Amino acid sequence: MRIAADFWEGFAFHPQYLRRYRRYLRRPTRTAPPLPGEYPCAQFVLYERGRVSAQFVCRYRPTDFRASDQRPDVRMGPNHFKRHEDGTIRLGLRGIPWRLTWRGPRPAETQQLTADLVFRPKLAHVPLRQSIASRQPQPETSGYQHDWLVADPLCAVQGTIRLFGRGGIAQSRAIPFNGSGYHDHLHGTSPMLPGIRRWMRGRVLFDDRAYAFHLAQPPDEKLPPQARLVGADGTGPRALDINPVTVDWKHRTAWRLRYPSRVAFDQDAGPRRPACHRGHPFRTRLVYQAKCADRSGTALCELFSPHRLNWPIVGRLAESPVHTA
Repeated sequence: MRIAADFWEGFAFHPQYLRRYRRYLRRPTRTAPPLPGEYPCAQFVLYERGRVSAQFVCRYRPTDFRASDQRPDVRMGPNHFKRHEDGTIRLGLRGIPWRLTWRGPRPAETQQLTADLVFRPKLAHVPLRQSIASRQPQPETSGYQHDWLVADPLCAVQGTIRLFGRGGIAQSRAIPFNGSGYHDHLHGTSPMLPGIRRWMRGRVLFDDRAYAFHLAQPPDEKLPPQARLVGADGTGPRALDINPVTVDWKHRTAWRLRYPSRVAFDQDAGPRRPACHRGHPFRTRLVYQAKCADRSGTALCELFSPHRLNWPIVGRLAESPVHTA
């Protein structure tokens, strides 16, 4: 069983948000840019035995989004994320799941998906900040800077996920969760995805250490990808030196989305032997066997091809499951 939750201020996969941003870039003196606060969004997905069991993606009104500048404390409608005085993180999620129909993805209005989870960090340290993608402004193109904050790379996670049917609590299914978790932040000066052809991120969690990486492929595939690799143990997180990263992009999903058979950060280290979860036309999650230093583990990765959101049909498919609260 695997779960993933994201809180967005500026939902990077909302086609309307990206269309408005591209319109602003074309006519910056005539068109106002979209603000991230106009697109707050929470999303959650539950995988069981390699398949999506349930998921939701919900966009909220700007007035439904609140965040503290003193501590990690974020609320989007009924979804909340807060760090308490003892260091634990409480994560509460609630949304309308979506399902595939003959007309495409549709929210299942008569159902609800909830989660109540507690993250207990295993490694006490100061968060590590890394730049993962950047471009200097040019006469005809805008620049950008995107950073990655590794906050809690290894946590013990406990809680309950519940899927409510048409009959409410009488037709609900409770799923206990007890495992390892990871927590980070991404932030930048623009929507991240328009300047990147492919973006891949992943992490490998052991009992006493964790590894995480980001990989950004520029639109010009002749250019090398920008890659960052972080390792964390009892001494804290640190950026690891890597050789020029090797990515082959040999495989394709059922949606013809390219993904690598192997990512090599040096001669030995990196994820390999992928197994692909059921994905979407522009994103998918993958599970790799990974070698990190002297250990072998499992890497949970996520891959995005944001340029596909410019395609009219894919853009409509991406927007249709978004439930607007």
